[in-house]
Amino acid sequence: MTLILEKFWGAITTAWGVVLWFFLPGSPVTSTFLTEKEKQSAIDRVLTNGTGLESKVWSWDQVGWVSDFWSAFSNYAAVQRSSPRCQDLAALRFCSDF
Repeated sequence: MTLILEKFWGAITTAWGVVLWFFLPGSPVTSTFLTEKEKQSAIDRVLTNGTGLESKVWSWDQVGWVSDFWSAFSNYAAVQRSSPRCQDLAALRFCSDF
């Protein structure tokens, strides 16, 4: 029964992701549901956070971050499967890495 529920919620999550992919804008600039004042506020917030609106420039720092993330995630997944007693410690370790 648990496997059926996991597949059901996985399908719902995937379907919702597809809907959001097509209907959410890529940036505040191209948003159709925000007023000009709201767009400017969103752009200011993005610039304050330092995340930027869009970048087509390759950064090796991002490659390093992704490899660190996948390394931490694979360690977390391995501990989750190997020892149910260590699940809380694995979750704590994964969250503390980021």
